[in-house]
Amino acid sequence: MIRTLGTRIALLLPLLIAWGRPLPAAGSGIYRVVAQSGAEAPGVCPGSTFTQLGIPVVNGLGEVAFTATVAGPGIVNGGSVWTDAGPSGLHAVLSPDMNAPGVSPPASFTSGARFLNLNDSGRVAFVAFLAGVSGGEDSGIWGTDATDALVLHAREGAAASGTSWQFGQFGQLVSNIVQLTLSENGEIAFRSATSDNGDGIWSGPPGAPAAVALKTLTPVIGAFKGFSSNVSIDPVGRTCFLAEIYTSELGSTVASLWSETAIGLAEMAETGDDGGEYVWAGFDEPKRNQNGTLVFDAALKIQDEVNVLDNTGIWAHDGGGGTLVAREGSAGPGAGGTFLEMTATEPVVNAGGDVLFFANIYDGVGTVPAMWLRRNNVLTLLAIRGQTAPGTEAGTTFKDFTTTRRHHINGDGDIVFFATVEGPGVGANSQGIWRVRGAVLEKLVRQGDQIELAPGVFREVAAVNMGGTSGNEDGRPKALGEGGHTAFHASFWSGETAVVVAEPASLVGVADPERGVDPLILTGETRAAPNPTRAACTITFSLSRSADASVGIYDVSGRRVFSTELPNHPSGTGRVSWDGTHRGRRLPAGLYAYSVTAGSETVTGKILRVR
Repeated sequence: MIRTLGTRIALLLPLLIAWGRPLPAAGSGIYRVVAQSGAEAPGVCPGSTFTQLGIPVVNGLGEVAFTATVAGPGIVNGGSVWTDAGPSGLHAVLSPDMNAPGVSPPASFTSGARFLNLNDSGRVAFVAFLAGVSGGEDSGIWGTDATDALVLHAREGAAASGTSWQFGQFGQLVSNIVQLTLSENGEIAFRSATSDNGDGIWSGPPGAPAAVALKTLTPVIGAFKGFSSNVSIDPVGRTCFLAEIYTSELGSTVASLWSETAIGLAEMAETGDDGGEYVWAGFDEPKRNQNGTLVFDAALKIQDEVNVLDNTGIWAHDGGGGTLVAREGSAGPGAGGTFLEMTATEPVVNAGGDVLFFANIYDGVGTVPAMWLRRNNVLTLLAIRGQTAPGTEAGTTFKDFTTTRRHHINGDGDIVFFATVEGPGVGANSQGIWRVRGAVLEKLVRQGDQIELAPGVFREVAAVNMGGTSGNEDGRPKALGEGGHTAFHASFWSGETAVVVAEPASLVGVADPERGVDPLILTGETRAAPNPTRAACTITFSLSRSADASVGIYDVSGRRVFSTELPNHPSGTGRVSWDGTHRGRRLPAGLYAYSVTAGSETVTGKILRVR
């Protein structure tokens, strides 16, 4: 279940139905526990259970994927990959002891997977290693295709398409490297060093990577010398990346930013170019959105009015030139100081062009970390050291955001970030995740909080973690869905671990001054039962006050097969039954979406009809 504004659902629901993947139902409370250690691993041999769980990723619909280790009778290698995307619920994409697709002679996976990613169509991609295979060919990238089949995308030691080289090793655990990115249309992008000192960027659907850009082994003016490790890819499969290009046949080079556009691969900027009022001296890796806006850290050449105290900053580039987001030495609005060196700020950009980043402030005494947002050309302070941390005890304030630099922003401008706090009584409860929605900053989860793992079974959180950074249109693994769902990993003092999703319902009853949202009308749980169903089912909902309401049901093509209007429906519980027919004819088995609307709010869910 997802709670959203009417304007949001008007855009999302036709897409969800067309994809055949309506949003998943929520559990009780604000937390949905997807999997926990000690619980049964569904679809594996009887008696198998989860023993270790990885940090989850989430797609725009609130569905998740995660790595896990499974133990049970006869299991030798319990490394596995799981997702609850699609109508079948939680299931393994990579099962324990599974033979790796596309590998001959047969070999099984070992030690699970790395760099896991998930898109809105429910496709996954990851790097994995093979058991019993010699070094030089024991790593690769796999992804699921449109039929949910797992396909080998690229393998170490195999021919690198478009070249005479062989792919190098995948899966090196290097800080800040995102080994692969995944577009919404299912294309997997990655950079690989190769045999013969080659290097390149590849992208394409599972099993069909095509070269985007390749290193030239002999210096040629304007040709590529090498690439950064991270590649960004937008929802329709267009990449951007940082590269070195030759400026002479003697081997001198410059750094340059590249982006795939509607007319092909184009250089956006290079060091030594005039960036308007300044000359570029260096870049960090760019991220992009579907509109073609790139965001990146950059350094300026020290000359004229540029000095060592103001030569770094963040820029957004849309192909027509760079727009300054924030610059070292300039005032941080509301922070009482100026920006310090702006490198490794991890800026990300969402569909609307909002830029989210971390940056330090110098307040005349020392360094003060803070989180920032630029929206509509206005720079806003989101959170800063010394600020009261919402949802905590009196005197508890934010301390730092640099521990992991984990922050995300979705297309609606919702934000989540990881932070530490300090204050009286703060010890083993210093870490947590906070969310910004409109003008509301709230705590999602913190060490010391209680999470209900099963009805009436509560556990105290000992540690909490979430993945990387993303603007949700850069192909990077996401922790924040488009509906506000936030996926995280929790460890408990009891020794258990869990993959958890914080649901948007956590904002029930919270007014949002910027968006003008009143406390929600649709409250409690909205559900369809029985579900799956062979015949009729009943949709149950709850209203906090009387309102005009309606219920609709749609097939996978987006056709409405049932609707009913409920004018001035009283507060309390409402029920609407559907007999599984349309115009008197029984509908076939399959996946259907339902929507319950009250005022400007809509809740959606899914119904599975079986034979």
